[in-house]
Amino acid sequence: MKEVEVKKTITDSKIIQIITVIVAIITLLSPLDIVPDLVPIAGFLDDAIAFLYLVVQLIRQFSKK
Repeated sequence: MKEVEVKKTITDSKIIQIITVIVAIITLLSPLDIVPDLVPIAGFLDDAIAFLYLVVQLIRQFSKK
């Protein structure tokens, strides 16, 4: 029973990672921002956070193999 729960948790976490990466990519490519770029510092900060998140996820993915 616990083995099934562990596999389900791993699968669920992979799905969540995939969804968050897709959302980060959409955030970077979308002309609409969460915080408009006209707002000093904060306007570019949301893009920077999304970019850094993608970089960290890619490093984690490729360092596992």
